[in-house]
Amino acid sequence: MAGYLAVDIGASSGRHMYAETKDGKLRLTEVYRFDNFMDETKDGLLYWDAERLFREVKAGMRACAEKGFKPDYMGIDTWGDDFMLLDKSGKPLTPCVAYRDSRTAGMDKKLDEIIPESEYFERTGSARHIFNTVYHLMAIKQSQPEALESAETLLLLPSYLMYLLTGKGVNEYSEATTTGLIDAKARDWDRDMIEKIGLPARLFKEKPTMPGTPLGRVKDEIAAETGLSCEVVIAPTHDTGAAFLAAPMADDETIVLNSGTWSLLGVESAEPILGKASLESGFSNEGAYGGRIRYLKNIMGMWIIQCIRREDGKRFSYAEMAEMVVPYLSFPSRIDAVSESFLAPKSMTEEIKNAVIESGQTEVTCFGELLAVCYNSLADAYKNSVTELEKLTGKRFTKINIMGGGSQNETLNRLTAEVTGLPVYAGPAECTALGNIASQMLACGEAGSVAHAREIIRDSFSLKEYKA
Repeated sequence: MAGYLAVDIGASSGRHMYAETKDGKLRLTEVYRFDNFMDETKDGLLYWDAERLFREVKAGMRACAEKGFKPDYMGIDTWGDDFMLLDKSGKPLTPCVAYRDSRTAGMDKKLDEIIPESEYFERTGSARHIFNTVYHLMAIKQSQPEALESAETLLLLPSYLMYLLTGKGVNEYSEATTTGLIDAKARDWDRDMIEKIGLPARLFKEKPTMPGTPLGRVKDEIAAETGLSCEVVIAPTHDTGAAFLAAPMADDETIVLNSGTWSLLGVESAEPILGKASLESGFSNEGAYGGRIRYLKNIMGMWIIQCIRREDGKRFSYAEMAEMVVPYLSFPSRIDAVSESFLAPKSMTEEIKNAVIESGQTEVTCFGELLAVCYNSLADAYKNSVTELEKLTGKRFTKINIMGGGSQNETLNRLTAEVTGLPVYAGPAECTALGNIASQMLACGEAGSVAHAREIIRDSFSLKEYKA
């Protein structure tokens, strides 16, 4: 059987996961892990050091080889939205500015002047999130027009890393849908809209490539440097796209909740779900394996808890925090866990406390109450999103499959089952890496279909049930 390597890079850490099948089950081994973080330019821009990330990609490949693993295939996934502009020689023109950077402030209003929000949604199916690529490109157009004029190529971050590996630069469908520039029905760039916005057409010449497509072998010099020579497969390069592919319980009656830095709650659909009600709900249509649609809502997720933990000096582990919040869960105050006011505040703790005060609720007086606000607000956001999803799709759902790192949070899982009235099946935690690997298995034929790939994952990893 073939060997597979998933390079799975998140906002706070990255890891290389090696997998192979034995007796019909996937065996997953972490071979390398590294910290990830945003840097800040002297001008105050938040950015990712893409060259550092590529060094980590190579370091993990080298660690894989040194441990005796020889994958036949590998794929890369990251978060969405962020990109590199390259000149004619393939050199970066700008840093990879992070989607949480505030340079996009006011760009949504400028886009409204060009394309009314209702028309924009009908074309793209994309909920307007101020961190989407379209707003960053508009910010560059305003403050660095020379960079856009000199740019020959736009590569989304995971595609840029694959370009450095193989010398081939293509953007992948699931990642491209996070830009806010894709025609949801055509699964291609909305070039008419791109022209109206005033972005260079040459940056969007090629239709995004579908996940599961072989890209090519790593370059000879990379193979010599790392000890690995393997085929690079274009995974769903957006981490949530990969996670949805790996959802072991996914079917027409199951809501998928990818719980990590973000909580992404939704379902797969054959076609985008558009219209006024969909627009007003805040749900978005993003790409999935096979050209399908992930119809989902962005909820702030574990990001809120991650920030609070950091601001508290990391006194407690996440597991300890999940236990210590239990006696405080009757605390009545809530925040809107969908609000972009929690996207990148200077202090998450103060932002939450102020939101509670400004809404006239019971003030937070201790750390346990602060955690209770977070946990209860996330669970309520899940409940409200489930209710909206059923109205928008006209379907009744019978269960929730929670995956990702948040699937290990027993307190939040239990709360989610309680408030939604639906049983929760938690796991696998490594869903993003597994979706990356599943796309490689589909590309080489070891998995015959998406259903087969999910069956392999379901048989390989145990899920924990939380009853409503």
